[in-house]
Amino acid sequence: LDEKVGFVIAAYERRHAWREFARRELGVDLKDFAVRIRSEDVHRLFEFFASEAMFSAADYADAMAGREAMVRWYEERFLREGLDCLLLPTVRGEAPPLAAAAHDQPQAQAAALFAALIHQAGPATLGGIPSLSLPIGRSPQTGLPVGLMCEGPVGGDGRLLAIAAALDP
Repeated sequence: LDEKVGFVIAAYERRHAWREFARRELGVDLKDFAVRIRSEDVHRLFEFFASEAMFSAADYADAMAGREAMVRWYEERFLREGLDCLLLPTVRGEAPPLAAAAHDQPQAQAAALFAALIHQAGPATLGGIPSLSLPIGRSPQTGLPVGLMCEGPVGGDGRLLAIAAALDP
């Protein structure tokens, strides 16, 4: 659900914020602003924001409905089931080596890596709940760091921090 919700909301809202900035501060439309950007990866992103391929208002409305479903899911877990905390891996699978995150990776590869790295953190962000990640050791296979994501109910920041402190090795 997060992939269908988070990216649409973030891109749609960023498009409107940058469109307003370009108009108000620079006196240009977003396409003209995108042309001025020299960094290739940032330029491509702004071309997407300015393009007709960008998400529509209907796409955004659907994504916001998906966000509301996510909020309700979290409310059920915490309020109705009485949970103090949800625990899950910070990253699905093992963390990639630093070389895999190089800035000069092809766009599709970089986008896939980014999506994989934020997959576990996205739902809490969209659901508006507190979350944190704790280092809990290293993978026995690769020696790379392993993290534990802790999520708590709305307003439960203090309790979540206390749980994380108790779990911190």
